Amino acid sequence: MVDKVCVGLDNISPSVIALNARIQFFDGIPTSTIQQTLIDSAVGLISDTQPDYTYAAARLFLDKIYKEVYGGVTKPPSLYDHINTMVAMKYYDPMLISSYTAEEIEELNEHLDFSRDTLLSYAAVQQIYSKYLIQDRTTKRRFETPQQMFMVMSMAFHINEPKNRVQ
Repeated sequence: MVDKVCVGLDNISPSVIALNARIQFFDGIPTSTIQQTLIDSAVGLISDTQPDYTYAAARLFLDKIYKEVYGGVTKPPSLYDHINTMVAMKYYDPMLISSYTAEEIEELNEHLDFSRDTLLSYAAVQQIYSKYLIQDRTTKRRFETPQQMFMVMSMAFHINEPKNRVQ
């Protein structure tokens, strides 16, 4: 996991993140505890001289978000399926489905690029997670990723555009 989040980041070491975490393993340790400890470790390594650790921490946090949103599924649902699910759960306004055609939503789906999430710093991911992602207020479970949030917000802003709202 740590090796994967450090790919393409210069001047940082996955082994430093792992060693700094000082994880005390025991039978039955939840993977969420390991994941949070690694996130905290990477955050603790962010400095003026080592700024890339913010992106490693962000990527670790994004892994946590994807696991929370999708469970064990590695491929996110299409935007159309995601919106329909969120409307059925009463988290999104049904106007998204009634105002956009399935073809328009599928065209927008082609523009979703989840790798763009890795361009965000840890602080940005933390703010998005804590303030903007749709969540169940009781369980605190999130139901969307940053890319889905940005796309659905854009759709909502342009819902009344007469032409070219998908471009």
